Amino acid sequence: MRIQDIVSRDPEVMSGALVFAGTRVPVRILTQHLEAGDPLGEFLEGFPTVTRRQAKEYLRLAERLIEYQVGEEPVEERVVPVGEKDRRERAPEHDASSRGMKEEKEHARAA
Repeated sequence: MRIQDIVSRDPEVMSGALVFAGTRVPVRILTQHLEAGDPLGEFLEGFPTVTRRQAKEYLRLAERLIEYQVGEEPVEERVVPVGEKDRRERAPEHDASSRGMKEEKEHARAA
């Protein structure tokens, strides 16, 4: 299934929110339902314009994106890029501790 068949974004549809293709249902609604513990079937009953295949493919794409971002390193050792706004709001001591951890790892590898 092509990504265009799963999701779309159009400034004329739902103010440009990411929606399931061919619908006016924002994908964040699916995420909210799943976070609340609702089964996928319940979401699909409430939003019949979204197909089961679209919902499953969207979740598969989200999983693949996370796997790509995390990579093969253990999660606790991987720094995942954040948005520019998040970078500006991050505390300076966080950046210093990250540099310290990186220096410790490099020192351990050299030893």
